Amino acid sequence: MKQTGKVFSVVSVMLLVFFIFGCSDLKNPVEADNTNFEGQQSPLFSIAEATSPAVGSVDDIKVIGYDASVTVFEDAQDGLKNGWGIYNAGGGPTLENVVDNSINPPDVGDPDNRVIKFFDSEPYSWFVFVIHTQGYINELQWSMKYNINFEIAIVVDTQDGYIALSYTPGTNDLGYFPPDPDYWNYARVHHGLGDVEVDGDWPTFSRNLQQDLNDCEEFSNTRIWSYWYWFKIRFMPMEPAPFCEEGQKPIVLTMEYTGSGGTYIPSMDPQDDNKVTIIGDPGDPYPTDPVYIIASDKDQPFHHKAKTWFEGWIAVGETFDIDAGDADRLKGDTYIYIFDSEPDPGDESGILQYIKFHTSCSQPLSIGDQFGSVILMDGVVTDKKGKGKGVSGTNDPKGPKDPKGPKDPKGPKDPKGPKGK
Repeated sequence: MKQTGKVFSVVSVMLLVFFIFGCSDLKNPVEADNTNFEGQQSPLFSIAEATSPAVGSVDDIKVIGYDASVTVFEDAQDGLKNGWGIYNAGGGPTLENVVDNSINPPDVGDPDNRVIKFFDSEPYSWFVFVIHTQGYINELQWSMKYNINFEIAIVVDTQDGYIALSYTPGTNDLGYFPPDPDYWNYARVHHGLGDVEVDGDWPTFSRNLQQDLNDCEEFSNTRIWSYWYWFKIRFMPMEPAPFCEEGQKPIVLTMEYTGSGGTYIPSMDPQDDNKVTIIGDPGDPYPTDPVYIIASDKDQPFHHKAKTWFEGWIAVGETFDIDAGDADRLKGDTYIYIFDSEPDPGDESGILQYIKFHTSCSQPLSIGDQFGSVILMDGVVTDKKGKGKGVSGTNDPKGPKDPKGPKDPKGPKDPKGPKGK
Protein backbone atom coordinates (compact mmCIF):
# COMPACT_ATOMS: atom_id res chain seq x y z
CA MET A 1 0.00 0.00 0.00
CA LYS A 2 1.62 3.26 -1.10
CA GLN A 3 1.41 6.46 0.91
CA THR A 4 2.80 9.71 -0.52
CA GLY A 5 2.41 13.41 0.21
CA LYS A 6 0.53 14.12 3.40
CA VAL A 7 -0.37 10.83 4.98
CA PHE A 8 -3.31 10.97 7.32
CA SER A 9 -4.05 8.00 9.54
CA VAL A 10 -7.70 7.12 9.38
CA VAL A 11 -8.73 5.55 12.66
CA SER A 12 -12.13 3.80 12.86
CA VAL A 13 -14.66 2.05 10.87
CA MET A 14 -17.53 4.31 10.02
CA LEU A 15 -18.76 5.73 6.74
CA LEU A 16 -22.46 5.86 6.22
CA VAL A 17 -23.00 4.46 2.82
CA PHE A 18 -26.14 2.93 1.52
CA PHE A 19 -25.72 3.66 -2.10
CA ILE A 20 -23.25 3.21 -4.86
CA PHE A 21 -20.04 5.19 -5.13
CA GLY A 22 -17.15 5.02 -7.43
CA CYS A 23 -14.18 6.78 -8.86
CA SER A 24 -14.78 8.68 -12.04
CA ASP A 25 -11.91 7.07 -13.89
CA LEU A 26 -11.32 4.24 -11.39
CA LYS A 27 -7.55 4.82 -11.67
CA ASN A 28 -6.63 7.21 -8.87
CA PRO A 29 -3.09 7.53 -7.55
CA VAL A 30 -2.66 6.33 -3.99
CA GLU A 31 -1.77 9.32 -1.84
CA ALA A 32 -2.98 8.27 1.60
CA ASP A 33 -4.99 5.09 1.66
CA ASN A 34 -6.56 3.82 4.86
CA THR A 35 -4.35 2.47 7.58
CA ASN A 36 -5.27 -0.74 9.36
CA PHE A 37 -8.24 -0.06 11.60
CA GLU A 38 -8.16 -3.39 13.40
CA GLY A 39 -8.71 -2.81 17.09
CA GLN A 40 -9.71 0.83 16.58
CA GLN A 41 -13.38 1.68 16.92
CA SER A 42 -15.29 4.89 16.45
CA PRO A 43 -16.50 6.51 19.68
CA LEU A 44 -19.82 7.27 18.00
CA PHE A 45 -21.17 3.97 16.74
CA SER A 46 -20.94 0.23 17.04
CA ILE A 47 -20.13 -1.76 13.92
CA ALA A 48 -21.94 -4.84 12.66
CA GLU A 49 -19.93 -7.37 10.70
CA ALA A 50 -20.82 -7.78 7.05
CA THR A 51 -22.45 -11.13 6.42
CA SER A 52 -24.21 -11.22 3.04
CA PRO A 53 -24.74 -9.29 -0.27
CA ALA A 54 -26.77 -6.41 -1.85
CA VAL A 55 -25.67 -3.49 -4.15
CA GLY A 56 -23.19 -0.55 -4.26
CA SER A 57 -19.68 0.84 -4.99
CA VAL A 58 -17.42 3.60 -3.61
CA ASP A 59 -13.98 4.93 -4.36
CA ASP A 60 -11.79 8.03 -4.37
CA ILE A 61 -12.76 9.92 -1.21
CA LYS A 62 -10.59 13.05 -1.13
CA VAL A 63 -9.88 15.81 1.34
CA ILE A 64 -8.81 19.20 -0.02
CA GLY A 65 -6.95 21.31 2.54
CA TYR A 66 -6.87 25.09 2.90
CA ASP A 67 -3.40 24.95 1.35
CA ALA A 68 -4.96 23.24 -1.75
CA SER A 69 -3.29 19.94 -0.88
CA VAL A 70 -5.25 16.88 -1.98
CA THR A 71 -5.27 13.69 0.04
CA VAL A 72 -7.02 10.54 -1.18
CA PHE A 73 -8.38 8.59 1.76
CA GLU A 74 -9.85 5.72 -0.24
CA ASP A 75 -9.13 4.56 -3.77
CA ALA A 76 -9.35 0.78 -3.16
CA GLN A 77 -6.11 0.16 -5.05
CA ASP A 78 -4.53 -1.70 -2.13
CA GLY A 79 -7.14 -4.45 -2.48
CA LEU A 80 -8.21 -4.00 1.16
CA LYS A 81 -11.40 -2.79 2.85
CA ASN A 82 -9.82 -1.47 6.03
CA GLY A 83 -11.62 1.44 7.62
CA TRP A 84 -15.11 0.42 6.51
CA GLY A 85 -18.00 -0.70 8.67
CA ILE A 86 -21.77 -1.12 8.63
CA TYR A 87 -24.27 0.50 11.00
CA ASN A 88 -27.84 -0.69 11.61
CA ALA A 89 -27.19 -3.85 9.64
CA GLY A 90 -30.51 -5.67 9.26
CA GLY A 91 -30.63 -7.09 5.75
CA GLY A 92 -27.32 -8.92 5.67
CA PRO A 93 -25.24 -6.12 4.06
CA THR A 94 -21.63 -6.71 3.02
CA LEU A 95 -18.83 -4.76 1.41
CA GLU A 96 -15.90 -5.98 -0.68
CA ASN A 97 -12.88 -4.55 -2.47
CA VAL A 98 -13.35 -5.71 -6.06
CA VAL A 99 -12.24 -5.09 -9.63
CA ASP A 100 -14.90 -2.89 -11.20
CA ASN A 101 -16.56 -4.69 -14.11
CA SER A 102 -19.29 -2.16 -14.81
CA ILE A 103 -17.46 -0.79 -17.85
CA ASN A 104 -15.78 -3.89 -19.26
CA PRO A 105 -16.63 -7.57 -19.04
CA PRO A 106 -14.23 -9.48 -16.82
CA ASP A 107 -12.23 -10.97 -19.69
CA VAL A 108 -11.06 -7.49 -20.74
CA GLY A 109 -11.47 -5.61 -17.44
CA ASP A 110 -8.53 -3.67 -16.01
CA PRO A 111 -7.40 -5.24 -12.70
CA ASP A 112 -6.28 -1.77 -11.53
CA ASN A 113 -9.88 -0.52 -11.65
CA ARG A 114 -10.74 -1.36 -8.05
CA VAL A 115 -13.64 -0.04 -5.98
CA ILE A 116 -15.28 -0.72 -2.64
CA LYS A 117 -18.51 -2.47 -3.54
CA PHE A 118 -21.52 -2.68 -1.23
CA PHE A 119 -24.30 -5.25 -1.14
CA ASP A 120 -27.49 -4.99 0.87
CA SER A 121 -30.82 -6.76 0.65
CA GLU A 122 -32.79 -4.05 2.48
CA PRO A 123 -32.72 -0.26 2.35
CA TYR A 124 -31.60 2.04 5.16
CA SER A 125 -28.41 0.25 6.20
CA TRP A 126 -25.58 2.72 6.65
CA PHE A 127 -22.10 1.96 5.33
CA VAL A 128 -19.59 3.96 7.33
CA PHE A 129 -16.06 5.24 6.86
CA VAL A 130 -14.13 7.45 9.31
CA ILE A 131 -11.67 10.10 8.21
CA HIS A 132 -9.06 11.48 10.62
CA THR A 133 -7.06 14.39 9.25
CA GLN A 134 -4.07 16.31 10.59
CA GLY A 135 -5.75 19.65 10.11
CA TYR A 136 -8.96 21.38 9.18
CA ILE A 137 -10.26 20.63 5.72
CA ASN A 138 -11.53 23.05 3.11
CA GLU A 139 -13.54 20.59 1.00
CA LEU A 140 -14.54 16.96 1.06
CA GLN A 141 -14.85 15.38 -2.38
CA TRP A 142 -16.14 11.99 -3.47
CA SER A 143 -17.37 10.13 -6.54
CA MET A 144 -20.18 7.63 -6.47
CA LYS A 145 -22.43 5.48 -8.59
CA TYR A 146 -26.11 4.97 -7.87
CA ASN A 147 -29.28 3.65 -9.47
CA ILE A 148 -31.81 4.66 -6.84
CA ASN A 149 -32.13 7.58 -4.46
CA PHE A 150 -29.54 7.97 -1.74
CA GLU A 151 -28.63 10.03 1.28
CA ILE A 152 -25.19 10.98 2.53
CA ALA A 153 -24.65 12.10 6.11
CA ILE A 154 -21.32 13.56 7.18
CA VAL A 155 -21.06 13.77 10.96
CA VAL A 156 -18.81 16.57 12.22
CA ASP A 157 -17.64 17.39 15.72
CA THR A 158 -18.28 21.04 16.64
CA GLN A 159 -18.28 23.37 19.65
CA ASP A 160 -22.03 22.66 19.86
CA GLY A 161 -21.60 18.88 19.75
CA TYR A 162 -21.91 16.40 16.92
CA ILE A 163 -23.98 17.58 13.91
CA ALA A 164 -24.99 15.58 10.84
CA LEU A 165 -24.68 17.31 7.47
CA SER A 166 -27.23 15.57 5.23
CA TYR A 167 -27.13 15.55 1.42
CA THR A 168 -29.63 14.17 -1.11
CA PRO A 169 -30.23 14.70 -4.85
CA GLY A 170 -32.29 17.80 -5.60
CA THR A 171 -32.03 21.59 -5.56
CA ASN A 172 -33.78 22.34 -2.26
CA ASP A 173 -31.77 23.09 0.87
CA LEU A 174 -34.14 22.06 3.65
CA GLY A 175 -31.94 23.46 6.42
CA TYR A 176 -32.18 22.67 10.11
CA PHE A 177 -33.76 19.59 11.68
CA PRO A 178 -33.79 18.95 15.45
CA PRO A 179 -32.07 15.88 16.96
CA ASP A 180 -33.50 12.68 15.50
CA PRO A 181 -32.96 9.03 16.55
CA ASP A 182 -32.54 8.11 12.87
CA TYR A 183 -29.51 10.42 12.85
CA TRP A 184 -27.99 9.19 16.14
CA ASN A 185 -29.88 11.87 18.09
CA TYR A 186 -27.84 14.61 16.45
CA ALA A 187 -29.20 17.81 14.96
CA ARG A 188 -29.12 17.77 11.17
CA VAL A 189 -28.53 20.32 8.40
CA HIS A 190 -29.79 19.36 4.94
CA HIS A 191 -28.49 20.49 1.55
CA GLY A 192 -29.46 19.41 -1.95
CA LEU A 193 -26.73 18.16 -4.29
CA GLY A 194 -28.40 19.65 -7.37
CA ASP A 195 -30.21 18.17 -10.33
CA VAL A 196 -28.28 14.95 -10.56
CA GLU A 197 -29.89 12.07 -12.41
CA VAL A 198 -30.25 8.73 -10.70
CA ASP A 199 -28.93 6.96 -13.78
CA GLY A 200 -25.97 4.80 -12.84
CA ASP A 201 -23.27 7.30 -13.88
CA TRP A 202 -20.28 8.32 -11.74
CA PRO A 203 -20.62 12.02 -10.84
CA THR A 204 -18.17 13.72 -8.49
CA PHE A 205 -19.40 15.87 -5.60
CA SER A 206 -17.45 18.44 -3.59
CA ARG A 207 -18.71 20.18 -0.44
CA ASN A 208 -17.28 22.84 1.85
CA LEU A 209 -18.45 21.40 5.18
CA GLN A 210 -17.83 24.53 7.27
CA GLN A 211 -19.77 26.68 4.81
CA ASP A 212 -22.62 24.17 4.61
CA LEU A 213 -22.85 24.21 8.40
CA ASN A 214 -22.78 28.02 8.68
CA ASP A 215 -25.39 28.45 5.93
CA CYS A 216 -27.89 27.19 8.51
CA GLU A 217 -29.11 30.07 10.72
CA GLU A 218 -29.05 27.90 13.84
CA PHE A 219 -25.34 27.19 13.33
CA SER A 220 -24.19 30.40 11.63
CA ASN A 221 -21.38 30.89 14.17
CA THR A 222 -20.59 27.24 14.90
CA ARG A 223 -17.11 26.00 14.10
CA ILE A 224 -16.01 22.48 13.22
CA TRP A 225 -13.21 21.90 15.70
CA SER A 226 -12.27 18.25 15.38
CA TYR A 227 -10.15 16.46 12.79
CA TRP A 228 -12.61 13.54 12.75
CA TYR A 229 -15.26 13.20 10.04
CA TRP A 230 -17.76 10.35 9.69
CA PHE A 231 -18.81 9.90 6.07
CA LYS A 232 -21.98 7.81 5.64
CA ILE A 233 -24.31 6.82 2.83
CA ARG A 234 -27.47 4.74 2.41
CA PHE A 235 -29.93 3.81 -0.34
CA MET A 236 -33.50 5.07 -0.20
CA PRO A 237 -36.33 2.85 -1.46
CA MET A 238 -38.31 3.90 -4.51
CA GLU A 239 -42.00 4.71 -4.37
CA PRO A 240 -44.12 2.05 -6.11
CA ALA A 241 -46.17 3.40 -9.02
CA PRO A 242 -48.26 1.85 -11.79
CA PHE A 243 -46.17 1.51 -14.94
CA CYS A 244 -48.98 1.17 -17.44
CA GLU A 245 -52.69 0.51 -17.79
CA GLU A 246 -54.76 -1.70 -20.03
CA GLY A 247 -54.72 -0.42 -23.60
CA GLN A 248 -51.11 0.76 -23.40
CA LYS A 249 -48.10 -1.22 -24.59
CA PRO A 250 -44.53 -1.14 -23.21
CA ILE A 251 -41.85 0.04 -25.60
CA VAL A 252 -38.89 0.10 -23.18
CA LEU A 253 -38.48 -1.50 -19.75
CA THR A 254 -35.53 -0.23 -17.70
CA MET A 255 -34.46 -3.02 -15.36
CA GLU A 256 -31.86 -3.14 -12.58
CA TYR A 257 -29.86 -6.31 -11.92
CA THR A 258 -29.65 -6.87 -8.15
CA GLY A 259 -27.39 -9.92 -8.05
CA SER A 260 -29.84 -12.20 -6.29
CA GLY A 261 -33.50 -13.18 -5.99
CA GLY A 262 -35.44 -16.23 -7.08
CA THR A 263 -39.04 -15.11 -6.58
CA TYR A 264 -41.60 -12.64 -7.90
CA ILE A 265 -42.14 -9.69 -5.52
CA PRO A 266 -44.77 -7.25 -6.87
CA SER A 267 -44.61 -3.71 -5.52
CA MET A 268 -48.37 -3.26 -6.03
CA ASP A 269 -51.00 -5.55 -7.60
CA PRO A 270 -49.53 -8.90 -8.74
CA GLN A 271 -49.78 -10.57 -12.12
CA ASP A 272 -51.68 -13.86 -12.31
CA ASP A 273 -49.69 -16.88 -11.15
CA ASN A 274 -49.54 -18.39 -14.64
CA LYS A 275 -48.12 -15.16 -16.11
CA VAL A 276 -44.82 -15.18 -14.20
CA THR A 277 -42.22 -17.96 -14.14
CA ILE A 278 -38.84 -17.74 -12.41
CA ILE A 279 -36.35 -20.61 -12.36
CA GLY A 280 -32.97 -20.36 -10.64
CA ASP A 281 -31.24 -17.64 -8.62
CA PRO A 282 -27.90 -16.00 -9.58
CA GLY A 283 -27.46 -15.15 -5.90
CA ASP A 284 -27.30 -18.75 -4.70
CA PRO A 285 -25.18 -18.92 -2.62
CA TYR A 286 -23.59 -15.52 -3.44
CA PRO A 287 -24.47 -12.86 -6.04
CA THR A 288 -22.96 -13.49 -9.47
CA ASP A 289 -21.34 -10.27 -10.66
CA PRO A 290 -21.25 -9.45 -13.51
CA VAL A 291 -23.61 -11.57 -15.58
CA TYR A 292 -24.45 -11.85 -19.27
CA ILE A 293 -28.13 -11.12 -19.96
CA ILE A 294 -30.29 -11.84 -22.99
CA ALA A 295 -33.89 -10.58 -23.14
CA SER A 296 -36.17 -11.64 -26.00
CA ASP A 297 -39.71 -12.54 -27.02
CA LYS A 298 -39.16 -16.32 -27.12
CA ASP A 299 -38.91 -18.99 -24.43
CA GLN A 300 -35.65 -20.21 -25.96
CA PRO A 301 -32.77 -17.70 -25.96
CA PHE A 302 -31.40 -18.86 -29.32
CA HIS A 303 -34.68 -19.46 -31.15
CA HIS A 304 -34.18 -18.64 -34.83
CA LYS A 305 -37.24 -16.35 -34.82
CA ALA A 306 -36.49 -14.61 -31.52
CA LYS A 307 -36.44 -10.82 -31.35
CA THR A 308 -33.61 -9.87 -29.02
CA TRP A 309 -34.60 -6.88 -26.89
CA PHE A 310 -31.28 -6.73 -24.98
CA GLU A 311 -27.97 -8.59 -24.88
CA GLY A 312 -24.80 -7.80 -22.94
CA TRP A 313 -22.77 -7.75 -19.71
CA ILE A 314 -24.39 -6.21 -16.62
CA ALA A 315 -22.91 -5.70 -13.13
CA VAL A 316 -24.83 -5.72 -9.86
CA GLY A 317 -26.61 -2.39 -9.45
CA GLU A 318 -26.51 -1.54 -13.16
CA THR A 319 -29.58 -1.01 -15.31
CA PHE A 320 -30.31 -2.26 -18.82
CA ASP A 321 -33.09 -1.52 -21.30
CA ILE A 322 -35.40 -4.16 -22.70
CA ASP A 323 -36.08 -2.18 -25.86
CA ALA A 324 -38.59 -3.09 -28.58
CA GLY A 325 -36.65 -1.00 -31.09
CA ASP A 326 -38.03 -1.37 -34.60
CA ALA A 327 -40.74 -3.74 -33.33
CA ASP A 328 -42.53 -0.66 -31.91
CA ARG A 329 -43.64 -2.40 -28.72
CA LEU A 330 -42.84 -5.46 -26.66
CA LYS A 331 -44.74 -8.70 -27.10
CA GLY A 332 -47.24 -10.08 -24.59
CA ASP A 333 -44.55 -12.10 -22.80
CA THR A 334 -40.92 -11.14 -22.26
CA TYR A 335 -38.18 -13.64 -21.38
CA ILE A 336 -34.91 -12.86 -19.58
CA TYR A 337 -32.01 -15.30 -19.51
CA ILE A 338 -29.15 -14.66 -17.09
CA PHE A 339 -25.84 -16.43 -17.84
CA ASP A 340 -22.64 -16.75 -15.85
CA SER A 341 -20.62 -15.99 -19.00
CA GLU A 342 -21.17 -14.96 -22.59
CA PRO A 343 -22.74 -18.04 -24.20
CA ASP A 344 -21.89 -19.54 -27.54
CA PRO A 345 -24.91 -19.60 -29.87
CA GLY A 346 -27.13 -22.51 -28.90
CA ASP A 347 -25.31 -23.23 -25.61
CA GLU A 348 -27.73 -22.88 -22.67
CA SER A 349 -25.52 -24.66 -20.13
CA GLY A 350 -24.52 -21.45 -18.33
CA ILE A 351 -28.03 -20.19 -17.56
CA LEU A 352 -28.29 -19.05 -13.94
CA GLN A 353 -31.86 -17.80 -14.12
CA TYR A 354 -34.86 -17.97 -16.45
CA ILE A 355 -37.52 -15.25 -16.09
CA LYS A 356 -40.84 -14.94 -17.90
CA PHE A 357 -43.36 -12.17 -17.19
CA HIS A 358 -46.31 -10.51 -18.96
CA THR A 359 -45.65 -7.23 -20.77
CA SER A 360 -48.82 -6.25 -22.60
CA CYS A 361 -50.29 -4.18 -19.71
CA SER A 362 -53.35 -6.41 -19.57
CA GLN A 363 -51.68 -7.66 -16.36
CA PRO A 364 -50.45 -5.32 -13.59
CA LEU A 365 -46.96 -3.90 -14.14
CA SER A 366 -45.55 -1.45 -11.61
CA ILE A 367 -42.35 0.45 -10.84
CA GLY A 368 -40.55 -1.57 -8.19
CA ASP A 369 -41.81 -4.99 -9.33
CA GLN A 370 -39.04 -7.54 -8.78
CA PHE A 371 -38.86 -10.50 -11.13
CA GLY A 372 -36.18 -12.76 -9.71
CA SER A 373 -32.92 -10.81 -9.73
CA VAL A 374 -34.18 -7.85 -11.79
CA ILE A 375 -36.37 -4.90 -10.76
CA LEU A 376 -38.50 -2.68 -13.02
CA MET A 377 -37.12 0.84 -12.50
CA ASP A 378 -38.56 2.88 -15.37
CA GLY A 379 -39.48 2.74 -19.03
CA VAL A 380 -41.59 3.99 -21.91
CA VAL A 381 -45.11 2.94 -22.86
CA THR A 382 -47.46 3.86 -25.66
CA ASP A 383 -50.53 5.88 -24.87
CA LYS A 384 -53.83 4.45 -25.93
CA LYS A 385 -53.37 6.03 -29.35
CA GLY A 386 -50.09 4.22 -29.90
CA LYS A 387 -47.72 7.12 -29.26
CA GLY A 388 -44.73 6.75 -26.95
CA LYS A 389 -45.11 8.09 -23.43
CA GLY A 390 -42.40 8.19 -20.78
CA VAL A 391 -43.06 6.72 -17.37
CA SER A 392 -41.39 8.32 -14.38
CA GLY A 393 -39.78 5.81 -12.06
CA THR A 394 -36.57 6.39 -10.15
CA ASN A 395 -34.85 7.52 -13.34
CA ASP A 396 -35.85 10.38 -15.53
CA PRO A 397 -38.17 9.06 -18.25
CA LYS A 398 -36.62 8.46 -21.57
CA GLY A 399 -37.80 10.36 -24.56
CA PRO A 400 -40.76 8.66 -26.16
CA LYS A 401 -40.24 6.49 -29.18
CA ASP A 402 -43.04 7.00 -31.63
CA PRO A 403 -44.01 3.74 -33.24
CA LYS A 404 -43.64 3.56 -36.97
CA GLY A 405 -46.58 4.62 -39.00
CA PRO A 406 -48.42 2.00 -41.03
CA LYS A 407 -46.92 1.04 -44.33
CA ASP A 408 -48.67 2.49 -47.33
CA PRO A 409 -50.44 -0.27 -49.19
CA LYS A 410 -49.09 -0.98 -52.60
CA GLY A 411 -51.19 0.32 -55.44
CA PRO A 412 -53.20 -2.33 -57.27
CA LYS A 413 -51.56 -3.88 -60.32
CA ASP A 414 -53.28 -3.20 -63.62
CA PRO A 415 -54.59 -6.41 -65.05
CA LYS A 416 -52.87 -7.58 -68.16
CA GLY A 417 -54.73 -7.03 -71.37
CA PRO A 418 -56.27 -10.04 -73.06
CA LYS A 419 -53.99 -12.00 -75.29
CA GLY A 420 -54.64 -11.57 -79.02
CA LYS A 421 -56.04 -14.48 -80.87
